[in-house]
Amino acid sequence: MNSSEGRRNGAVMLYLLLLAAYFMSNFFRISPAVLLPRLAREMGMTAAVTGFISSLFFYAYGGVQPLCGALNDRYGPMRTGALGMALCALGTFMFSFADSPASLGIARLLTGLGLGPIFSGVLVHQAHGFPKERYAALTGITIAVGNLGAVISVAPLGMSLDKLGRFNTFIILGTISLAVAAAMWLCRSRDLVVGQSPRGTSMLKGLKDGMALLLKGHRGIKAATLMWASTVGLQISLQGLWAVAWFEEAYRCGTGPARNWATLIGVGMMAGTLLGGRLASLARGRTWVLASFGGAIAASWALFLAVMHLKAPLPLAGAAGALIGVTSGVGVVAANSAINDLVDRDRIGALIGAANMTVFAFVILSQWGSGVLIEAFGGQSSLGFLKTYGALTTLLTLCMLPILTVKSFRR
Repeated sequence: MNSSEGRRNGAVMLYLLLLAAYFMSNFFRISPAVLLPRLAREMGMTAAVTGFISSLFFYAYGGVQPLCGALNDRYGPMRTGALGMALCALGTFMFSFADSPASLGIARLLTGLGLGPIFSGVLVHQAHGFPKERYAALTGITIAVGNLGAVISVAPLGMSLDKLGRFNTFIILGTISLAVAAAMWLCRSRDLVVGQSPRGTSMLKGLKDGMALLLKGHRGIKAATLMWASTVGLQISLQGLWAVAWFEEAYRCGTGPARNWATLIGVGMMAGTLLGGRLASLARGRTWVLASFGGAIAASWALFLAVMHLKAPLPLAGAAGALIGVTSGVGVVAANSAINDLVDRDRIGALIGAANMTVFAFVILSQWGSGVLIEAFGGQSSLGFLKTYGALTTLLTLCMLPILTVKSFRR
């Protein structure tokens, strides 16, 4: 085996390990949709408090993104991710026995902090370990695997909770997280990113570079980040918090069927990201293609709202939810690919960290804001959900418009 073949095989092995960590990251993001509404009823928490506890994951996750991007550039995703997954395991163990809103919130906070480095770590590894022309396809695979974690965190997790209980289920999940952390730590010497930052680059400079690229760099970076952020924020608030409750309320179908239909959002996202890996090449430098993806996302949300308002047959509502996932997946991969095309490889981690902070600022606003709006519109009723997501879909549509101001997504 020659050195280039060995490097390629090593890159693939580390990529698979990072994918396992990213799978867990998405799993823990979405899992509150199954458990938190039930715990809210048991503990007497309002919708706003429930949304706030769920959003603590994203406060922590989003707040450390610029730091995590710089850490991945500087120390590599294996070392950084291993420490993060160990912290995630601690939060997961705590969640298994949390018995108050405060302890639930601390557990979510720790989990979010721990998983902060994972996504930018995968993208940094992709940029360093594989040819540039494979970046879009690999990003599609990465996000698809992550969304498999989101899918499994709804119906399958619900079945595990029903059979094993919260304590046993989350002890198992914490143990798996700890095993992934150990594997990443053992592989840290093989990290392809370590030592590739320019000599003399400090952590502070990495942080400043990431924020400067986002705020003062190419106009396309800001437009693509806004598209990515608004898409993910709205999709996660539905899939990760309110979808099960909305299906239950609108169709009186029971928790089990509601979980199954809500799972289709994640299935659609998986399909969309795999499709997006192929379609993103069409968007390279072409404003109209990226704008078309943004328009498709907004249209899919409008269709879902219409179906839920009319109380169309439940399979049609599930299919409309899946379509949101498909269009969102394509749009997210295309936006990520556009950002990658507009930055040098040695600064991709810092920029992705800064951009991901913006994404999760939108996620936080969507999680917390949806709870506030639902309460303002009469609580967890079909009409309350409809009015809330009608308002949020309008905001999403406005966030797509800056794409039209970009002449080209090429440097």
